[in-house]
Amino acid sequence: MPPIQKISTESVRKIVAGQVVIDLAGAVKELLENALDSGATTVKINLHNQGMDCVEVVDNGAGVGVEDRPLLCEKHATSKLDKFESLYEDGEGEVKSFGFRGEALFSLAQLSDEVVFETKTKGEAIGQRLVFGRDGKLKPSLTTKVARPNGTTAQVKNLFAALPVRRVDLQRRIKSQRVKLFRMLQAYAITCVGVRLTVCDVKVVKGKKGKPDSTKSETKLSTGMSTKISQTMSSVLGAKFVAGMAEFSMSLDETIMVLRGGLSGMSGFGIRGLVAKPPTGEGASSGARDLQFFSVNGRPVDIPNFTRAIGDAWRNFDHLGKKPAVALDVKLPNSMFDVNLSPDKREVFMADEARFCDVLKERLVKFWQGSDGSFVSNEVQDMSKAGRVP
Repeated sequence: MPPIQKISTESVRKIVAGQVVIDLAGAVKELLENALDSGATTVKINLHNQGMDCVEVVDNGAGVGVEDRPLLCEKHATSKLDKFESLYEDGEGEVKSFGFRGEALFSLAQLSDEVVFETKTKGEAIGQRLVFGRDGKLKPSLTTKVARPNGTTAQVKNLFAALPVRRVDLQRRIKSQRVKLFRMLQAYAITCVGVRLTVCDVKVVKGKKGKPDSTKSETKLSTGMSTKISQTMSSVLGAKFVAGMAEFSMSLDETIMVLRGGLSGMSGFGIRGLVAKPPTGEGASSGARDLQFFSVNGRPVDIPNFTRAIGDAWRNFDHLGKKPAVALDVKLPNSMFDVNLSPDKREVFMADEARFCDVLKERLVKFWQGSDGSFVSNEVQDMSKAGRVP
């Protein structure tokens, strides 16, 4: 048995970084959330060579202040959290940003060849281009001035170049990794109303007859700056899909008041969004309508217990084992949920989650059944039976 010794700092950094960002979807997610946290209303994601050569995110947010720029890729450096307790505070002190650990950019720097930023704030006449190495440190000699609008462009070049096995896996499984990536992007595109999100594939086109190479961009996903979830969902999944959905809303104020013994003047908590209309006719099916998107206070997450509760309610109307499409946002006090469970923050722990599942199931059964005890019509199914589409 060899003696116990401390692992080198460089090895520790690579080990930890590989846990924070595990795939292409994770890398894009971190850059996208930084753009959203900056107050951006327009975000464009460019995937060069399907994301293998470079992941680029361009936003029109506030930009990064001059004094903050050297710290962009420093570990545990963030503008979003000053103390641990803020994660669970309600009211003015609560954390409303997607990120809060200060690990993502440091990890991306560790895993890639380099991370490059171009940024400009409102008060600057011209922006800056900054290059960061794998140690997360700024390379001052490569800092240059650049003309650009307000906002930030972040580039991660050759993701997983520092981890050869992970890099080979990315190249071999790029199709499956992109399936996961676009499912994740759909969730943000639907949930983040008021933001125009565009995702493009950028390919290099070889020049002919001595002409230089050029690039070709193909739009893969695009939303307008919609203010309603029905509009963002229509942009992502199509008008026909949305025609089979119904607006759903339920208050959790009374439930939370009982669980907490009062709301201390706070209210407006609940579950809101879109749910599939049930099938028409006994034993009929609504078709392939199993896409489900959940978010807590606007953050896309996975809530397996909600999926089960919704499935239990749905089986009252569809006995073929399929699950309904839903896009639901759960608004809760910060003190009643915790997303600090995994680096990607997809898991969430809710206080009294079983009770929330019960009230959601009960409300959905009543909603789908209708006040007169009849099924609510599924417009998509009706039109498909008649040979019509919206």
